[in-house]
Amino acid sequence: MGFLMCIFMAFFLVYHFTGGAFNTDEVFGPPDQLPLARYEEVEVNVLYRYGDDRHYLGKVIGVTACRDLAYAQAERQNFPEGTTWSYACCTEEGISECDRILK
Repeated sequence: MGFLMCIFMAFFLVYHFTGGAFNTDEVFGPPDQLPLARYEEVEVNVLYRYGDDRHYLGKVIGVTACRDLAYAQAERQNFPEGTTWSYACCTEEGISECDRILK
């Protein structure tokens, strides 16, 4: 019984500390939180919001590309200084277009 518990703990620790790396998410499911080290490796949807208008800008790889696309959109719209707008970089995991927001 103690041996089985040790094996279970080993699997749990590998899953927990790799954040789904080494394909552990294929066995155990996706981790609850994506490690910061992987933010530039994942495909994300870029969602852009100004007032009540929401726009899907497309898919990019990494949060830096997400930010750059959102800021380029804001520049194209030529907002007056002080105008409030926002964006979100989201992974799509089969439920919706924004299953996990990367912060």
